[in-house]
Amino acid sequence: MRNIVLLGGDLVSSLPLPRVLEGFGYGVLSAAEPDDVLYAAVTEKVALIIIDLDFPGGGVLNLIDTLKQGHDTLPVLALVGAEDDGDLYLEAAERIGADRCLRRPVTLADLHGAVSRELRRTRQRARGRGQAA
Repeated sequence: MRNIVLLGGDLVSSLPLPRVLEGFGYGVLSAAEPDDVLYAAVTEKVALIIIDLDFPGGGVLNLIDTLKQGHDTLPVLALVGAEDDGDLYLEAAERIGADRCLRRPVTLADLHGAVSRELRRTRQRARGRGQAA
């Protein structure tokens, strides 16, 4: 099973995101803090990480940067709310290395499509590296 790690208060508590992803056939690991995401990336078979840029504890841009330095092939999908400074967060997340950024509210179809595309892209990159070796 492909595991997805979720970081973010709204992502885990008030939205049906974990149940939706499980319904699509993914395993879901909920992280309470950025350090939990880093731990999961090292100790679990993680296929993708979804990070809420509005995470109340902050530090998510540093988390994306750290993830990309240590696990550059692990896709990171960033979500941000509709507030005025959301565009700034999205631009920063993309610049740091988030593979895809979405603005909430996001439809289930858009979310599933983004997750599927990133996982497919990761598999294609892995195959390409295997052929080059």
